[in-house]
Amino acid sequence: MKKVKCSQCGGEHEVLETVSFTTCPYCGYTFDLKTMQEWTHYFFPAYVNHGSAWTKLRSFILRRYGVPHDFSQTSNITSMMLHYVPLHVFHAEAEATCKGSRGTATYHKVFDIALPAYTGLWFDSHLGSHKFSVRGRVFFKPSVLEKGKYYTPSLTSESAKNTAMNLAGSLIMKEANESCRGASTISRNDTEYIGMVHYPVWEFTYTYSNDTYRGLVDAANSRVMFVEYPLSRTARVFLLNASVALLAVGAIGGLFAGSAAGSGGAGLVLGIIGSAIAAIPLVSNALSMKARGSEELTKKDTIPGGDTALNLMKSFGVPMLGFPPRYGGI
Repeated sequence: MKKVKCSQCGGEHEVLETVSFTTCPYCGYTFDLKTMQEWTHYFFPAYVNHGSAWTKLRSFILRRYGVPHDFSQTSNITSMMLHYVPLHVFHAEAEATCKGSRGTATYHKVFDIALPAYTGLWFDSHLGSHKFSVRGRVFFKPSVLEKGKYYTPSLTSESAKNTAMNLAGSLIMKEANESCRGASTISRNDTEYIGMVHYPVWEFTYTYSNDTYRGLVDAANSRVMFVEYPLSRTARVFLLNASVALLAVGAIGGLFAGSAAGSGGAGLVLGIIGSAIAAIPLVSNALSMKARGSEELTKKDTIPGGDTALNLMKSFGVPMLGFPPRYGGI
């Protein structure tokens, strides 16, 4: 940690050695630590208050299979916190060219990308896979510092830009390879830094039957990002029975299919393997002390989450540009 002096109000505060800019906790001024110039800074207002967020979280839990019938009456909130987590936001425009037997085709894509800029929270992985809403950001106001827990970014915008460029390239290559059977290459990848955005997330801790559970709600659009919830004994027994039945059906189906093809033993083995793979989620939920769930955003008006890029890059051979350790090469 090191001490810096705000170029706006003169107040001193501590920052991490690795950060390139900071926000003054006294006046809210965001500035570059090298040039002392103002940094473009936005935030998303917390449109959803804690009461509405908890109502949404509880309603989501009650719609899940196997939740105990007395959940509404006996579950209680033990703590809540509004987190303002920093994101680096980029505007990307990418093109890919595919040369096939029928000629050359060009694919064009324009989108925004947001990457979490802070690590150290238990829900880091959920932020990395979350699809943040695009619309609604406004210029930063100092009053935000008093409304929730505020985090200074630990990831520089330069490192984040490398990640954003790789993600843009992987997405345009995905579109080209899905639409064209020829050889595809990236012909354009322009990624512009928009600024830093602080995004609101509600964190809840609640109890049921002496056990503790956690949940996260997007405070900008009320979407459930992650939640843990209990399963009744009846639900666990049903899931185990269903997994056994699935294994039996797979074994019998594989045996008949293999016999028809002249290899009953191989069919039996393949049937068991296939049904076992399908039964894994059932067994996992039945044996887990806590079931888990989240809501998936299907609207096109989203910023892709950083964790979605890793498999895309590996699939389409997009060159890595030097990712920070947190993303593991995303």
